[in-house]
Amino acid sequence: TLPVLRWAAEQNGNWRFSYFLALNLWSKERKDEALDLMKSLGDKPDYGPFYLARGSLLHELGKKGASRNFERSLKLSPDLWQGWLTVIDHFHEKGEWDTASSYSGRAMERFPDNFNVEIAHSRSLLFTGRHGEAVAVLKSANVLPSELSRSSRRIYEWSLLQTSIEQVREGDYGTALETLSTAREWPENLGVGRPY
Repeated sequence: TLPVLRWAAEQNGNWRFSYFLALNLWSKERKDEALDLMKSLGDKPDYGPFYLARGSLLHELGKKGASRNFERSLKLSPDLWQGWLTVIDHFHEKGEWDTASSYSGRAMERFPDNFNVEIAHSRSLLFTGRHGEAVAVLKSANVLPSELSRSSRRIYEWSLLQTSIEQVREGDYGTALETLSTAREWPENLGVGRPY
């Protein structure tokens, strides 16, 4: 595929051939070549996933500019929920929880019934100290059994544990015990249950 795409990119100035070539190079672990090719296209592409890919590659290689590419991706393809998740995960990995929470809140408004977005938003809420909100989001979510369902249960548990710690600090021991008991549950709506 690489020689064919390289030939096509040389024969035709359309950015898509260079983009496809870059994706193929990336899949062959030739990341620096792929990034150079994507960078050479500048802001010419009018396709959100291009900027999502370039931002992801910049992030993967530890280079600057990922956030700018992600923002451009969302402007060009605002209805692509996978793009929003990539951006949210980017800020989760960087530990920029307030920024992640801003993006995940906007994604929740745009995709209110998407359990992937609900899990990402609940994680943002957990790490910004909004434990009760995180639990509320997860209680209303309907997570299908999947790889993400384990993280939904974990976020649910951690949020309740944090809530119980706050209740202990306030001297409300009875409620804290009830909250701890709830944290041990395996809600069926989170895509996991016993046996999980």
